[in-house]
Amino acid sequence: MSTDLYLNGKFGEDVLHDEKQPNDAVSAHEKTDSETLWLINEIIKPELPNISDNVSLCLGMLENNQVYKMPVTNGIKEDRSDVPWVKGVISRKQEYIVEFRVMIRFPDFANGKTIALRMRPNFKYLLRQFDLISKNLHKIIILLDELETMSDVHEFLKIYTEVVRLLDNSLNILQAPPSSLTFPENNNEPMKHIFESYQESCETPTNLIALDLLLVKNELCIDFRNLNRVTKKPWCNMDLKTGKCFIDEIKDELMTARTKNMKHILEENGITVEESNFINNFISNAFKSETTTTLQEAQDYLRRGSTFDGIAVTESSKIMASTSDPILISVCSKLNGLKYSIDNHYENLKIHHYK
Repeated sequence: MSTDLYLNGKFGEDVLHDEKQPNDAVSAHEKTDSETLWLINEIIKPELPNISDNVSLCLGMLENNQVYKMPVTNGIKEDRSDVPWVKGVISRKQEYIVEFRVMIRFPDFANGKTIALRMRPNFKYLLRQFDLISKNLHKIIILLDELETMSDVHEFLKIYTEVVRLLDNSLNILQAPPSSLTFPENNNEPMKHIFESYQESCETPTNLIALDLLLVKNELCIDFRNLNRVTKKPWCNMDLKTGKCFIDEIKDELMTARTKNMKHILEENGITVEESNFINNFISNAFKSETTTTLQEAQDYLRRGSTFDGIAVTESSKIMASTSDPILISVCSKLNGLKYSIDNHYENLKIHHYK
């Protein structure tokens, strides 16, 4: 059994008459637009100046000329020789790091030597996340000004949708930093730019130190990594076409070929997989074929290894430090409050316009 529902119809009327449909459709659209316009003019537009003021306040805090000096430490005392530690100071002005001096120590790097790092003189390092958020907020303010005088319902919804997108993008930049700014994709860009002659103190024939410098929520996060250079073939081999090392190529294959196990994939790539036992573990790698491995060794490469700055590396140890940025704390709080208000209006707009 089926039922046909005819809106605004009466029994006995020819409600399906072809000549009436276009007029009914136009009338329905006009009614929807009229209701949406009422919502815009009476509810949303009166709130736009307040929203714009709060966005401007966030932007003003981000662009403040004050220098904010913050401590850098992972909470480990300097006299500890068995664990990595970092201690220093970092300063931010607007979207730039203007001072960065730290002492770091990895027990497994350069025989546990303490390394002193100081920022290049008269140098400013751009925090791209700060810069992206500032640009987004500038755009939002311009769009909000346009919305205040806009009378076309469809154009209003289009521009408002862009405001929502820009605000969401700003919050996402803080919640989940772009992968291009994080290890291993950043190719040690912060270390190369911030510290002069960093190679002399932070690189050896077997190891190198990498740096991540990120905004995460309301904190400035500083991560140092001690990386081992992979020299054993085929794990260190680089594919010139993809720019990836053998480790990452095997990882990619494991992700796509889910029906195959690791041993099968390794053997397809020309590697002989031996059983992990006392004899095989005792034999030095120097006496083993380059294409011979154990599953345990392969798993270790795949767990700790990656392509980094054009070479294959494995992560040996890591120092994680974070420091609360007073401006980020306020800006994050205000942006989340704005998101609630803006999203609420947006949902009402969609309900009225698309019903």
